[in-house]
Amino acid sequence: MHSFLSTDHYCLFSFDLRLPVDNFIARLCSPTSGADLDKSIPTLFLAECVLVYMPPPQCLQLLQGLPAHFLHVLEAMASKG
Repeated sequence: MHSFLSTDHYCLFSFDLRLPVDNFIARLCSPTSGADLDKSIPTLFLAECVLVYMPPPQCLQLLQGLPAHFLHVLEAMASKG
């Protein structure tokens, strides 16, 4: 079961970030169970205090997968390994 809250300016939903990044992107872009996100607009992903608790392979696939799906991406962590 997923939790979901959406307003005109904000969207929150639960998701297990250890799952494949394609599943996360599909959920983000879903108009019914996600944020109905447009992948062509600049988007900020904030993962404060989350990635440190994830297994390294899943963390890496998330960090590599997000830029592959969005046109405008700032990769602040890419050079830090």
